[in-house]
Amino acid sequence: MTERSVGEFNRVFKFPSRVDQDAVSASLKDGILSIKVPKAAPPTLKKINIA
Repeated sequence: MTERSVGEFNRVFKFPSRVDQDAVSASLKDGILSIKVPKAAPPTLKKINIA
């Protein structure tokens, strides 16, 4: 994939599942931008006993 090489750049991605927004990371090395977007843990159920 080739993108713009100079100037301002904006790109939007839509993911098919939930992502852990606090764990997203990016790095730039040798002109290559790498972005890691881990999946979020599945929601856990909480059991509440009603007496």
